[in-house]
Amino acid sequence: MRVVPLSLRLSIAPFALLAAMVIAIAISGCHSDAGQPLTESQKQGADRLATISKSSGGDWDKVSQADKDYLIKNVANGDEHTAKMLIAPPPGAGGAKMGPPGAPGAPPGAPPGMQGGR
Repeated sequence: MRVVPLSLRLSIAPFALLAAMVIAIAISGCHSDAGQPLTESQKQGADRLATISKSSGGDWDKVSQADKDYLIKNVANGDEHTAKMLIAPPPGAGGAKMGPPGAPGAPPGAPPGMQGGR
């Protein structure tokens, strides 16, 4: 019988534990609802969020107080910042245009002499 030094056994132990954990997770599986259709309640909530976002144009100041309360309480879990982010248009959807090369918002690598050229 071959004797394995204690130092080698201690260095292998964390890897064996990690391997056992990975196997246990793989066997139990990760179950997700990603493939499940939305419930009627979820559809109604998504429709209301889309309506609020569209009617306000993403501007928090144009959202009615009742809709603000709904968004903060029922959608954003009490976080006003999250509610504002949810109604904001996605980046690039606002029609914003980039400045001239070298100006703020210009593509990377633009010549530095072209800054702020208005």
